[in-house]
Amino acid sequence: MAIRTFTTTARAAALAASILFAGAVSAQVVRNVGPGAARPAGSTKATLRIKDISKPGKQSLVSSPDVDGKVKAPGHINRGQNWKWAMLEVKYETSPDWIDEVTFTFYVLCQDAKTKQFHLFQTAVAYLDIEKGDHVAAAMLPPNAVKRYGDPVSYAVDISIDGESVAQEALGLGVSKANLWWPASIEKLGERLTRHSGYLQDRSKTPFGVTHVDEYEAVR
Repeated sequence: MAIRTFTTTARAAALAASILFAGAVSAQVVRNVGPGAARPAGSTKATLRIKDISKPGKQSLVSSPDVDGKVKAPGHINRGQNWKWAMLEVKYETSPDWIDEVTFTFYVLCQDAKTKQFHLFQTAVAYLDIEKGDHVAAAMLPPNAVKRYGDPVSYAVDISIDGESVAQEALGLGVSKANLWWPASIEKLGERLTRHSGYLQDRSKTPFGVTHVDEYEAVR
C-alpha cells in the first residue's frame, strides 16, 4: 500500500511539474487569436521598439513624388519650392514572429511664424500582419496645411497593441524632462493651441503611397 501511494504521489508531482513547465514556455510566445489580439503573457512592451523618428523642422519637409499619370489637364500650376509635405516617419523593430495589428497615433505640432499660434494635427493608423524585424511607418501633412499653419516644431508617436501602449517617442517643442508624455505636456499652451482634424494622413493615402510600396505594411 505504501509503495502504491508513493507511486501515485510521484505521478501527480510529475504531472504538476509538466503543467508548470508548459505554462512557463507559453508565457514567452505571442498569442495570436485574431486581429488586435497579439499579446504576450504579462506585457507587450518587449515586442516593439522605436529606433528613430523624423526630426521636426524644414529637414522633414519633402516635395511631392514625381508621378506621371498621363492625365490631360486644362493647365499646370507651379506651386514653387515652398510647396512641401511634412513627413513624420517612424522606424521600429518587432521581436515576435508575427503581430496581427499595431496602431500608430501620430502627432504633428506646427507653429505660425507670424501669429505664434500653435496647431496640432493627429491621426491613428492600424497596420496589419507585422513580421519580426525592421519596419517603417509614416504620416504626411499636406503642403496646404504646412504653408498655412507653419513648419512642424514637434513630432510624436504613440504605438499600441490590443489597446496597450507599447512605445512612445517625441521630439521638439513640448518634450518634458519630467517624464510627462508629450500630448499632456503641450496642454500647457492653453489658448495658443488649436486642434485640427482630417489633415494628417497615413502615407498610403497620399501620392507617396505609390512609391516604395514594399517598404510599408498594409493598413486597415
